[in-house]
Amino acid sequence: MRKSTLFLLSSPAFMFTEAQQAPYKASIPVFHMPVTTINAAYSNYKTKYIVLKKDSTGIVVNSKIYLERGVYYLSDKEKSDSDHRVYANETIKISFQDQRNGQVFEGIANDTCWLFKVISGKISLYSCYPPPDLLTNECLDAFQVGEGPVQKFDPDKLRSSIQDNKKAIASFDKKNLGKNNYLKAVEKYNKE
Repeated sequence: MRKSTLFLLSSPAFMFTEAQQAPYKASIPVFHMPVTTINAAYSNYKTKYIVLKKDSTGIVVNSKIYLERGVYYLSDKEKSDSDHRVYANETIKISFQDQRNGQVFEGIANDTCWLFKVISGKISLYSCYPPPDLLTNECLDAFQVGEGPVQKFDPDKLRSSIQDNKKAIASFDKKNLGKNNYLKAVEKYNKE
């Protein structure tokens, strides 16, 4: 293992105790049939992921996120070689540093995928892939209201979560905002 990799895995940002592991599993639902979208896949490029496994060990995997039979995984060998795959349900989280701007992205694991937060606030939105440069409704796979449970994305449930904010509802219901009216609605909701 190279020194730079060892440093990343031993740095305070990637050290966790057993007490910190429990909230991830308890509050994230299982998504049985995730939908791969064109827009989200554009952000799915091969990169070095730092993987924190459930046994608190860390590894580095040079991969993109693959999807097979509704389950996401990383693989630094040939796609068909199942011995070299790392599945979401074997991990606590994955993270990587975007080489373009230095930003670190983190995906919290559940049983079938990793969830990357694309919008934070009173309502947070998640994608199963790293955030693309251009966010659209197609990127959305889950949402969370406050500190509540992360829920599989459902436009009707999201709409009922923002129903007390007239400006947010107006954005949500507008069809001429293109393919990002849900995102705009949540951004308005989070501002107030």
